[in-house]
Amino acid sequence: MLTPFTRLLQLLVRWLLKITRTMIMPGCHVEIMVGKEKFTKQPLTVLYIGSYRNYSFLVSRCFSGKYDQKQRFKKHPISVLITLKNLSCQADILIVDLDIPYCYLFQHLKAFQIPPWVKQHLPLLSDRDDLFAVLPRKTRKEAQRWIRKFGYSQCISTEKEKFKHFYTEFYAPFILERHGDSSEVVGLSYFLSEAKGGFLLWLTYKGHPVGAALLKGEAAVLRSVWVGFSEKNLDDELKGASDVLDFLTIQYASEQGYSRVDFGPTRPLANDGVFRYKQKWGAEVTLGKVPCGRIIIQPQNSHPAVQSFFSNNLWIARENKGVSILVMVNNENVDIAKLSGYAKFVTKGISRLHFFALDQNERPELATLVPKGQYKFTTLSNVQDT
Repeated sequence: MLTPFTRLLQLLVRWLLKITRTMIMPGCHVEIMVGKEKFTKQPLTVLYIGSYRNYSFLVSRCFSGKYDQKQRFKKHPISVLITLKNLSCQADILIVDLDIPYCYLFQHLKAFQIPPWVKQHLPLLSDRDDLFAVLPRKTRKEAQRWIRKFGYSQCISTEKEKFKHFYTEFYAPFILERHGDSSEVVGLSYFLSEAKGGFLLWLTYKGHPVGAALLKGEAAVLRSVWVGFSEKNLDDELKGASDVLDFLTIQYASEQGYSRVDFGPTRPLANDGVFRYKQKWGAEVTLGKVPCGRIIIQPQNSHPAVQSFFSNNLWIARENKGVSILVMVNNENVDIAKLSGYAKFVTKGISRLHFFALDQNERPELATLVPKGQYKFTTLSNVQDT
């Protein structure tokens, strides 16, 4: 089990190596992409400036199917910054996706700061007998019902060959199937390096493994590093494997005296299925303590495609007063029932909804739409002051 100091030292070394590589190779890629917006299928032009670190994920949120590259070149970030005005006027949305320190060159933009990933933690009570008091009753009951219905069981392994088997047969296929083109599967060597000091919690059905979680204990936190399932091992009627595996992970953490479970990183979308799934266990959103790059998003106009990009992607934004969920509005698209429904996304770790418009003339009256204290309204011109 790693001590807090050892873990902090590891993170510091990785951060310094990342900065060193970035300083030596500071070039960034610039692309102007034209395609059909993912949901409305209307024309959308996106200016991307970045390191390609989050490129696949971002493109998957912008376009439906194929898109054309109108321009593509590579320059130093400072050179890009000088010509940014001319570049951005050609696009509907500007996206900057750079590592530290070059992401700070674009801090002056009247834009939103999006963390590439958010973490979700579940605090546990000190009394292990009070585990059931921590978990939402509906979620806990559902997992227990699956266990009773299918007779799920669990086992633990630490053998290296089991790690390789999990990687090739469970983790990698599961991630590729779930996330498609936007999936990010780590290499086997990196996986095995991260697995050192950890163990696999297997979920079995009639003696056959159907899924597993790679877990690591670090001080008082049990981290769920990666999970994976194998569809070929599942009967047609077998259900609830994901719920049961998470329930058993939480139960194990409680029995071993951990103070919290780290469900791992999730993409910064409040309406993403994976994010919502973790929230149903009562997880709290955190941004992490280690400095990292950021995604900067700036809408250039309020065309229907841009409105759709924000209404169908509820981005989680890093702001001075906490973590907010972005909702783009104007006088024409105010739907009282829909806007009121956004209040359900304000959960542990998320402080408020951030409604915004591009200019003051598009500002609708929102005071009666959501609970007091759960929202903030700005125009893009003063978004950095929130």
